[in-house]
Amino acid sequence: MKRTIKITAVVLASEMYVLRDYNGRIAVFACGDDEPLEVFDIFTSSLPKSEAERVYKGITVEGGEALQRLIEDFTG
Repeated sequence: MKRTIKITAVVLASEMYVLRDYNGRIAVFACGDDEPLEVFDIFTSSLPKSEAERVYKGITVEGGEALQRLIEDFTG
């Protein structure tokens, strides 16, 4: 079952997300899930090497606000 995520300023602090590579693109996952919540039209290989390595390893953040900031860092 595919879920969608709506990011708001009011979130539970226990919400954990991982931004990582999914089929060559940047995607957001709920921590522990294998199916992405959202896939972005940004190829991981197009990132600077250090950023691409972070995405391939997975970047974990806590809460919707931190997730939104991280997404904005990658999507501009």
